Amino acid sequence: MISKSNTTKGCDLWFPNMFGFKGGIQVYSAFLLQVLQNLYPDRHYQVYVKHDTQSSPDLGHWYQTDFHVTGKIPLSWRTPAFATQI
Repeated sequence: MISKSNTTKGCDLWFPNMFGFKGGIQVYSAFLLQVLQNLYPDRHYQVYVKHDTQSSPDLGHWYQTDFHVTGKIPLSWRTPAFATQI
């Protein structure tokens, strides 16, 4: 559980994809990030997304968030590349 009193820490989130396809996991992932940002607005978020090639073109609502994507890397190398980012 994240303590509301400790706002100096960040939060790392790992997702398979968020932007390229809008299935259940992607919608849940975006919703989870939004909820965390609403609950803990002073935290900085590092979001690691394995299969997307770029983050959303409209990043205005993702405040204090850095996205790291590995979708442009060939599939055979994507998992090791993703692992090195986290």
